[in-house]
Formats: sequence, C-alpha cells, structure tokens
Amino acid sequence: MNELELYYDTVFSYCEGFIAVRGFDESGEDTPFTNWVENKFDTVQENINSINSSITYTHKSQYSCLCIPCTVHERGEGSAVNIYQTQVIVADIDSGDINSKLEHAKNYIGLPSLVIASGGITPEGQNKIHVYWKLDEAIEKEDLEVVKKHRLMLAKKIGADEHFGSMHQPIRIAGSFYHKNNNSKKVKIIEHNDIEYSLCDITEHIEDMPALEGIEYNSSKIIDNALDFNSDKLPMAELLLKQVRAEGADGVSRFEALSRVIGYWLHRHHEGIITMERAVEEIYGYNEARVNPSWDKKKLNTEINSLWNKKTAKKGLPKNIITDVPAYPVSHFLNDDTPMPEDLIAPRLLTPGGLLVLGGAPKVGKSDLLLSLLVHMSSGLPFLGLTPPRPLRIFYLQAEIGYYYLRERLRNMVLSEEILDLVGKNLVITSQCKMLLNEGGVEKVVKSINKSFTDKVDIIVIDPLRNVFDGGDNNSNENDAISTK
Repeated sequence: MNELELYYDTVFSYCEGFIAVRGFDESGEDTPFTNWVENKFDTVQENINSINSSITYTHKSQYSCLCIPCTVHERGEGSAVNIYQTQVIVADIDSGDINSKLEHAKNYIGLPSLVIASGGITPEGQNKIHVYWKLDEAIEKEDLEVVKKHRLMLAKKIGADEHFGSMHQPIRIAGSFYHKNNNSKKVKIIEHNDIEYSLCDITEHIEDMPALEGIEYNSSKIIDNALDFNSDKLPMAELLLKQVRAEGADGVSRFEALSRVIGYWLHRHHEGIITMERAVEEIYGYNEARVNPSWDKKKLNTEINSLWNKKTAKKGLPKNIITDVPAYPVSHFLNDDTPMPEDLIAPRLLTPGGLLVLGGAPKVGKSDLLLSLLVHMSSGLPFLGLTPPRPLRIFYLQAEIGYYYLRERLRNMVLSEEILDLVGKNLVITSQCKMLLNEGGVEKVVKSINKSFTDKVDIIVIDPLRNVFDGGDNNSNENDAISTK
C-alpha cells in the first residue's frame, strides 16, 4: 500500500459516514474548502481516489490538506456534536523532546499503528509527529466520549497538543504536503506497525501510564468537560444495580459499566470462587437487565475474551474452584512427609497465608515496635528473637502517620549501609491516607503493591485497622477501644 492507502486503512477502514477533507491556505489569506467524502465499505478505492484528488489540488495551490480523523453523519457537519464514528486514538507531539515523549507512550500503551512526520521541525531540530493507535472496531455514540477523554488524558501525560481532546480537531493527511515558510515537504509515514487495540485495553493503558517526568499532570484539570478517570468510581455493589442508558445519560457509559462488570466476574472466576459458566451468565444477565440498549452478544463476547486473555497473560491460569471442604483421615496426616513450609516470621509468629494481630492500649508504642520489626524483617535480620527466612518483601499500608513525621521516625533509626540497601528495596510504606478497604480501596492497594514490587509480596501490613474500616454510626475513635495493627 502507498502512504495514503495505509493512512486510510488505519484511520477510516471500519468507519461509515462522511470524511471531512479540508484544504487550508498556510498563509491564512484564502478561504479554506472542504471535500466531503462519503465513506462506504464497497467504494474504498473511490474514497481513496477522492482524498488523493484533494491532496493534488491543495499541493498545486500551496495549501495544506487535513482531515478530521472521524466521520460525521452528513455533509457540512464538521463540529464536535456531529462526530459519528472513529477508530483511532491520536496524539500530536509538536514540542519539547519529541523522541522521549514517543518512547514513553510506546512503553506504556504499546507500539503505535502509525507515526507520521507532519512536516514541522522543533527549535531543537526534531520532527513534529502525529501518532495513531488503531482500534479494532469503529467507536460511536457514548463511547466517543471515552475516546475523547483518553485522547486528552494522553496529551496531558506526555505533553502533546491538548487541542486533540476535541474530536473534530483536523490533522494533516499522510501523503499530503506541508507548505509553511515557503518550504514544501511531504507529510510522511515514518513508522508503521500492523497492530490494532481494543478500546478496553488501550484506555486502561492510558489510565495506568504515569505522566512523563517533568510534566505536571493534574487529573482534575480536564478541558471540554471531560470526566476525571482518576476519581473514585461508583462502588461495584451500586454499579451492579444501576440502570445504564445510552449516551452516558446516567453518568457512566455502557462501555465503562460493562468493562467493569466483566472484569469483576472474570476476577471471581480467576480466584476460583465461581465457574466460567457462572461468570458469563452473570455478565449476560447484567447486560440484558441493566444496560439499555444492551450490547449485542457478539460484541459482548469479544470484550469478555479480550479481558480474559489479558488477565491470564498477566496473572496466569485461574485457581481451581473449591467444590467441597477438604478433609483427610488421621492416617493421611501421620503418613505425610511433605516438608513444612518456612515461617515468614519464626518461631511460628507468622506463617504463609497466616494472620498476625498486634494489639494494645492507645499510645503505648505499637507503631514504633511494628516499624522496627518490619525494618529487620525486610533486611533479613532477627529482632527480639524473631527471625525471617530471608529478606522479606513487605507492603506497609499505614493510615495514621503523616509523611514528614514518618520520615523523621525512619531517619532516627540507626541503620547500617547493608540494612539500608535491603530496606530501601523491600519495605514500601504509605504516608497517612484516608480510605476504606471496600472494593474500590482494595483495587487501589493491589495496584499500588503491583507497582511497588516486581516479585510477589510476602507480607501486607495494615496500621491501624480502625482507620480503614467503617467505624459505624457511633463514630468511635481509637480511644474508644483497643486499637490493632
């Protein structure tokens, strides 16, 4: 395929409606024009030829040739409210260290389907680029808002052009020509990867991607009234009972709701709590009873398979479902010579899969004792006669001590260089946080643990329990009862 054919395949091959191909005088002296190309699946070559005619005309006229990377319902409809379908996530990287921004996006989102040199050059001498990730289907209706929010989120996190948070923002077409400053250059494809992404996968990648170092990303400052994807989501118990209508009429789109519900039931199957048949049955039931209009079964199955494949690739095979309570005759125990698992904290203070509660009256020094214990366990050293089998990986969720006071306590501990090196890698501590360990809170903690450790964590510590569980209607505080760690 030539450049235009490759561009068309990436940006428009799944879409129907009208493509707005626009010519602009780079000097701003002449009036722009628009060629409305009716995009049909049975007239692909005619569509490409029509776009190519616009490129030829604009090049002779020293115009730029751009398109809206979406389709609209009718000719003449070029505003944001008229967008009908799109099949790409796009970013315009036109300033700063462009190569670093591109690599950051690649590392967290995945290889782009197209990278295009738009013709412009930064003061540092780098090519300004347009980057496209092709989706595996045309996106329409309320899911366009999902694309819009994530285009803007992507732009903010890598320092790209935030105008592409608007769905009707035009962009140069590959194969056209750049005519600024009396310097004609072809708009060229410089990288192509034959890759498509599901909307569910790519939006999750964008949400999980940290902002590029040096970029201030404030998720609450989203233009065009886009929603903040980092805010607390509706608890699953409420979402399972909520009616979700088209166009995001209920504050959540059908795509967002179904993605969470599918993920919830697949997680329960993966943990060995329910069968896959039961998980699929629950997903179908939610779609039929709560989603209006419901997704068709083919699209729903595609999303289920995509999420399941992703989960097993990341977490491995599902656990076996326990269908009965395991019970053994005494002779089995007496004849079993399987080696005992090592204690996490010996002798028998904390065993694998076990639970340890540290309790005492308020202000007796439980946190100081606990902190000293964790420092020694994470460095593999004994403490008060208690020993770990090796340096342990520990996640310490503490919701009581502020950052600076926690820092002060740690710096006041006398630690050797050897201990500091191990503790620095193996012990991760939160500063004071206000949260409940409900479903949403647990999801956040799990995500934080996975980001903190490359290997499986050995011990999770919660301090104090009262701060992360609902105290009830009586608003009890730490001094009303014995607090625990």
